[in-house]
This record gives sequence, C-alpha cells and structure tokens, in this order.
Amino acid sequence: MSVDTFIFLNNDRLPSRDAWQHALDNAETGMTLDVVDNLREFSGYLPVKFNGADSGFEWYYGPVEEVFGRRPRELADRDFAIDFVTHSDMQELTCALYAAGVLGKLADGLFHDEERDAFVPCDRVLEIVRNIGVEERDRKRRLAEKDANLTDRRCPECGAPCPTYRKTCIACGYAIGRA
Repeated sequence: MSVDTFIFLNNDRLPSRDAWQHALDNAETGMTLDVVDNLREFSGYLPVKFNGADSGFEWYYGPVEEVFGRRPRELADRDFAIDFVTHSDMQELTCALYAAGVLGKLADGLFHDEERDAFVPCDRVLEIVRNIGVEERDRKRRLAEKDANLTDRRCPECGAPCPTYRKTCIACGYAIGRA
C-alpha cells in the first residue's frame, strides 16, 4: 500500500535543501536529507538518515495539476505541489511526514488531510506524525510485555521485559546483548 502526502506551496517559496535541512534540525526530527542540488528538478527516491538508520521517501514536485490532478480553490495562489510517497514502511512514512510538515511550515504551505478531506496548515502533518510515534512506541511496549511471563530480565534502557535470546529490546531497540 502506498501513502501520498501532498503539500501545496508557491513555487518561489520552495526552500533550498540546506534551508530545509536546517529547519528539520531545528525541529529535532533526527533526519538528515541526502544532498540534492535542485529540489525543483529532482524526482524519485530521496534517501535520508533517520536517527542514524537508512530511510527515505519518494519526492515528486511540479504544478498542482500535474502532481495532484486538479486545482482545488482552497489553495488560493499556491501553484505547486509536492507528493511525498511511501510504501508500507512505518519508518519511511514517519520520515515523509516530518519532511512534509517541516517543509510545509517553512514554505507557508497547505497539507491535504485525506481524513478530513480538507486543505489545512502543515501543523496538522506534524500532529499526525507525533501521534504515529506515540502509537508505535505503545505497540512495541505491548509486544515486549508479552515476554514478561518468560523472563525477569529487563532492558536497562527502558525497563521492558527482554528474554536472554533477544539481542535488542523490542520496546526501544537498545542493544542489550545476550546473557
């Protein structure tokens, strides 16, 4: 399943890669974008490092009608769109949402919120990605708690149950090693 995250902006408001990276750093996203000379001309997979791990998303930029397929009146004078595309990978989705939200805020963009079928400020994207992070941490914690009846050993980082056959903690990813 692919997920499209659309941001709409004025072409002249698209930041450079370096300005975007600076905004990602200020937002403490843990992301480092690959070097891209010209975001207007780039198309395809954009690699990133996310908390030290390889990740990324697909990037498509162009006039609204080419990227989104129609020109909604809610966009006002925003004439260009970016489609951040991911495929069945929560880490890539997280990266795409952080990247879209931060870039959209930097460029005074609008986000197409499919759940609400509305064009909203990019703060909404950042709210969504934060909620995903909380849900993912909770899911991993519940998964780790299933091991509580197997072991008394706990992760020194987060305190979750961690049987001796695991090298890393399911809940937080800490490299606990094998006992």
